[in-house]
Amino acid sequence: MKVFGGLVLAVALAWFLVGLKRESVLTIPEPVTPKPDQVRRTATSFTIGRVELLHLAAIDERNTDARLTRFRDGVSYWHPSVKLGGDLHQENKTAHRDLEIIDEVLSNYRLVYQENPVGTDNEEFAAALTGENPKKVVFIDPGLLSDGELLDRYGNPYIFHPLKADVMDLRSLGPDGQLWTGDDVSLDVEKTKSELGLAREK
Repeated sequence: MKVFGGLVLAVALAWFLVGLKRESVLTIPEPVTPKPDQVRRTATSFTIGRVELLHLAAIDERNTDARLTRFRDGVSYWHPSVKLGGDLHQENKTAHRDLEIIDEVLSNYRLVYQENPVGTDNEEFAAALTGENPKKVVFIDPGLLSDGELLDRYGNPYIFHPLKADVMDLRSLGPDGQLWTGDDVSLDVEKTKSELGLAREK
C-alpha cells in the first residue's frame, strides 16, 4: 500500500513539474519585430517645388520660416536652393545650365554662411550641400548624389575649385570624362580670376 501511495505521489509530482516547466516556457516573451508601418511612421514624405523628398524624422511644427522645412532632428531643407536642384540634368537643358544651377545653389549656401563650403574634393562639397554643415541645412536633394558624389549629366563627378571664400570655379568633365580636354564644360570665371589677380601671366 505504501508502495502504491509512493507511486501516486511520484506521478503527481512529475505532472506538477511538467506543468510548471510548460507554464514557464509559455510566459517567455518572443522577440518583438516592428511592423513595416511602425518603421515607416518616422519617415516624412514632403515636396519642395517638384522635388519629392523623404526624411527620417517628423516635421517641427514650431518652425515659422517659410523658406525652410525644419525637422525635429535639427535638419532643415532650404526651399529656394532645393527647388533649383530639381532642374539639374533636364533633357531640354545644357551641361552649362547645370553648372549655373549649382553655382546658384552655392550662392544660397553663401547666403546662410557668408562663404563657400569647405572641402578638397567632390564628396566633401556634396556632403556640405546635403546637410553636413554646422546648421544642418540641406541645400540640394541628397537623392541626387551617387556614392556620396554629385555627378554631371555624363556620370562624372563635378570639379569644385574654390578661388576665394565667395567664388567657386565649377567644371564638368564632359562626355569623355577627362579633365582639361576640349569637351570640358565650365562657367566663365576667367574674368573673375583676373579681377582677383589669380589669372596666369602669359
